[in-house]
Amino acid sequence: MSVEVGWKKCLFLGLAGILIALMLACPSNGLTADGINLLEFKKNIVDEFNFLGNWNPNATTPCEWVGVNCTSDYAPVVWSLDLSSRNLSGTLSPSIGNLVFLTYLSVSHNKFRGSIPKEIGNCSKLETLYLNDNYFNGQIPAELGNLSCLEDFNLCNNEVSGSIPEEIGKLSSLANFVAYTNNLTGPLPQSLGNLRNLRTFRAGQNEISGSLPTGIGYCQSLETLGLAQNRIEGNLPKELGMLKSLREVILWENQFSGFIPKELGNCTNLEMLALYQNNLVGDIPAELGIIMSMQ
Repeated sequence: MSVEVGWKKCLFLGLAGILIALMLACPSNGLTADGINLLEFKKNIVDEFNFLGNWNPNATTPCEWVGVNCTSDYAPVVWSLDLSSRNLSGTLSPSIGNLVFLTYLSVSHNKFRGSIPKEIGNCSKLETLYLNDNYFNGQIPAELGNLSCLEDFNLCNNEVSGSIPEEIGKLSSLANFVAYTNNLTGPLPQSLGNLRNLRTFRAGQNEISGSLPTGIGYCQSLETLGLAQNRIEGNLPKELGMLKSLREVILWENQFSGFIPKELGNCTNLEMLALYQNNLVGDIPAELGIIMSMQ
């Protein structure tokens, strides 16, 4: 009899231990891990008009919260966070890096300040990152180079400084890079030529210096190259003529010198070529005169 009682006691204690472990592992409010991470992310946000008022810590899922979209499978996870144009301020919490299933993140057209958290580089599934039209400062984190799925990156109209990191060349899926009107300095990354899917590269109205990398000729999908109002010098690389899809070359108000390369005549889809306010010499190549699409 005592053996049976002892066995039942051990069984009870074992089950109780498992139950306690589960209670410790799962918060009492039952909110999913993504929900908990979003609440942590919210702590750094100033929400003057309470747009995020329904981010309820007593919920079991964040999938009904403003700006949040989840997958529709049996175990939903947050795949999209769109907080654009919500009059939000504050800073971006490093906890954003815990939302590892994110494919879309937009905090554009707000009043966020501070640096861009390097932890965004943990969101390895991210395809779209819109940080534009805020007051972000500091540098572009090198860790963003981990985002091999990233296709669209918009950082324009901020106060970001430093150089564009070489790690950008690891963004094999990148199609659109937009970073005009910031405080970017230093040379353009030599790794730029690795971006074979790049269609748009716009980084005008900065303080970028150095020369235009010859590797740009390997960006075979490039349609728009916008680097006006910088301090870029040296010759225009003849490798620009390798870009058959090129439609817009906007390089005015820099310090380019030398001749306009005749190889630009190979860019038969070219519609706009803006090179004024530079130190270029010589005649306009006759090869440019046969491009029918030129405006």
